[in-house]
Amino acid sequence: MLTEAQMCLRVDVQRAVRSLPEEEQLIVHLMVVLGLTAREAAVRLGLPTMSLHDKYRRALRRLRHRLIVHAPQ
Repeated sequence: MLTEAQMCLRVDVQRAVRSLPEEEQLIVHLMVVLGLTAREAAVRLGLPTMSLHDKYRRALRRLRHRLIVHAPQ
């Protein structure tokens, strides 16, 4: 069973992911939730692997920023 703090964090992360552009949401889902490698995700999306890496890093930066900016003090 999750604690209240864990439930709040889960909601915050889900909200932050939903705030990403759709393509970045999909990349995060493929790599984090499904555990695909960058190469596997790139093949599924029809992207060059380096482009996928760039988009993934951008998505992680956005998530980090959103979670830090909106974190309770």
